[in-house]
Amino acid sequence: MRAFACAALEPGTGGLLLLGLDPAHAPAVAEACARVLAAVRGTPVPRLTLGAADRDEDLWLRTRPQRSGGVLSFVRGPGPLTGDSLVLVPDLARLSLAGMRAAVQTAGADVAVVEHAVVSRTWRPRALWLVCCGHEDARRLSPHLLDRFPLRLHAGPPTGPGRQRTEPGGPFGGADPMDLLPPGWHAVLTGPPAARAALTEEAVDFAVERAGGAPGMRRALCLARTARALATLDGDPTAGPERISEALRLTGLPTSGLPPFAGALPATAGPPTATGPAGTGPEGGPRGGPSGTGGEQTGRSVREAAPGELLDAFPAPARPPTAYPEDDPDTLRAHAPLRPVWRHRPGPAGTAARGPVVGIRAATDLRDLAWVATVVEAAKYRNVPGRRAARGAGDPLTVAATDLRGYARAPEPERLLVLLLDHTCRAGWDWRRALAPYLQWAYAERAGVCVVEAGHRDAVDELRAESFLARGVLDPRVAAALHRAPGRATPLAHALVQADQALLRAFRSRRAGLVEAWLVVATDGRGNVPLTASVVGRAGPPAGRQGVDDALAAARDIGARERMRLRRTVLAPRVTPYAGLPAELADALGGVLDRPPGDRDGAQPAGEGATRAG
Repeated sequence: MRAFACAALEPGTGGLLLLGLDPAHAPAVAEACARVLAAVRGTPVPRLTLGAADRDEDLWLRTRPQRSGGVLSFVRGPGPLTGDSLVLVPDLARLSLAGMRAAVQTAGADVAVVEHAVVSRTWRPRALWLVCCGHEDARRLSPHLLDRFPLRLHAGPPTGPGRQRTEPGGPFGGADPMDLLPPGWHAVLTGPPAARAALTEEAVDFAVERAGGAPGMRRALCLARTARALATLDGDPTAGPERISEALRLTGLPTSGLPPFAGALPATAGPPTATGPAGTGPEGGPRGGPSGTGGEQTGRSVREAAPGELLDAFPAPARPPTAYPEDDPDTLRAHAPLRPVWRHRPGPAGTAARGPVVGIRAATDLRDLAWVATVVEAAKYRNVPGRRAARGAGDPLTVAATDLRGYARAPEPERLLVLLLDHTCRAGWDWRRALAPYLQWAYAERAGVCVVEAGHRDAVDELRAESFLARGVLDPRVAAALHRAPGRATPLAHALVQADQALLRAFRSRRAGLVEAWLVVATDGRGNVPLTASVVGRAGPPAGRQGVDDALAAARDIGARERMRLRRTVLAPRVTPYAGLPAELADALGGVLDRPPGDRDGAQPAGEGATRAG
C-alpha cells in the first residue's frame, strides 16, 4: 500500500511489478491500488486487464456507437491504453506480444505516439501498470520489458514452478487496505495537491550511486521519485539520503551500507535482497549470449559461441529470488522475446496456427470457433430490441456475426530437437559442453525439445527409457535431465524406439507443421538391455550382444525414413572397449559421428553420403 501511494503521487513511475503474487489475489490487489489512485485523482479510475489474447486492435482502437439524425453508426477512436486507466496484468510471462510491446512503449514514458488505422495521437501516458509475475518466470523475460518496471515488491514467497500459496483472508489479511496506510497519509492523498518535497543534492548523488550499476537511469529516477513521494506523504519539505534509504528498502534494491533513517517499514515490506552487477547483453540473452539479428552483441553469436557458454546457464540448484533478475549474468532468457517468430505454414493462405489455447478473442473467420464463448456473448444481447425482432417465436437465441468468438492459441514450434541421453556413458567427459551447439540451435530457432533418457539412477524402471516433451530448452526439466546421475542398465534400443515414435508423431501431426528436426544421440553405443526385456519389464538370461543388435535395428528404422526433414547426429566419447559401436550406430542412422571437445579426431562422417553436423 505504501508503494501504491508513492506510485499514485508520482505518475512518472509508470508501474509496479509484484513478484510471487498468487494470481487469485490479483483482482483484490488491483482494487486496492484503484482506491488509492481514485483518492489522489478525485475520480474513479477505469481498469483494463491484459492477457495472452490481446491484439494491437484491442489496445489502440476502440469502436463506439454514435446516433446522429436517427441513424446509428460506429466511430473508431483511440483505445483504452491512451487513457488514464489502471492496467492489470495478472501474469506478465503469459502476456501477448502486443501487450509486451505496449508496456515497453508506454510504461514510465514521458511521451507516447500511436499511428494505427484511423488513430493518430501523441500524449503523455498516465496509466499505471500493475504487473504480477512469478520469481522463476521473471528470469526468462526480456530485460527491456523488465526495465520498464523498476519499482518492484516481493508480494509472496517463491513456491516453485506451478505452485502458489493461498494466504488466509486474502492479500491484506481481511483488513481494509486503506487502513494499512499511516494515518497522516490519508489527508495528503485525499486533499488538494500538496507541494512536492525537494530532493537534496546529497539524495540525488546517493540515488545515482545506489543504482549506478544498472543500465540506464530508470532505477535511479525511480528511487528519487519514491523518496520524494515518501517525504511528501510524511509532510517533510525536503528528501535527504535517509529517504533514499527508505525507498531502497521498499523497492528491494541492495541495502548494505545504508545510512540510518528515521522511519521504519512494517514487517510485511519484505526482506531486502542483494543483486549482482548488471551484466545482461542486448535484447534476447545474457552477457556473452546471442542477441537479435542485426544488432550489436556483447559476446559471440549463436553459432560461434564457445561450447560451454550456453550450458553454464543451466545450473542444477535453484537460484535465490531477487528483485532484479535481469542483473544475473547466468540467467538464460528467451531469444528475442519481443519479436514475432517468422513462420512458414504450408497450406492455404490464412490458415490459423494451431497450438495450446491461451485465451478467447473476437473471431475474424469461421475457423476454430469457440462455441461456448460465442453462445455466452450472444446471450448478453438476447433481449436487445433488434435481436428480439430478428429471432422467431420459437427461437430462444440469435447469434450475430459480432458474437462469434475464436480461440487464441500459442504458436507451435516449427522445429524440433530430439535429445537422446544415455546417462551410463557420462564417465570421463563433459557432455554438457558437447551438447551446447545443439541446444544453442534449438534456443535460437525457438525449437521444441523432446528428451529421451536411458540409464539414469532415478528411473522408475531401469530397464525402460523415459521421455518428455518441452516447449523449449528453457524448460527446467531439460536442465534437470543434464545433471542426472548414471545408473546401471542401458536400454538404448528402447530409447531409440521412443525417439522414433516421437519423430513420427511430430511429422505426421497436421497441427505441428514441422519444418525441420534434429536427432542427437549422446551414447557410447553399449546397450546392455534387449528390446524385449524393456517391453515386458523383466530381465531375462544374459543378453550378450542382443541389446546392441536391437539398438542398431531401431536405428536402421530411423535411417530408412529419408523423406523426413531430419538431421541425425551421434555424440559419443572416445572409449577403449567396443570403440566401433558409435560409428556403427551413426551408420545405421544415416547420420554423422561427433566427438566431444578435446578429442583429436573431431566429428567424423559415418556412412556413405553423410553430411557433417553444424
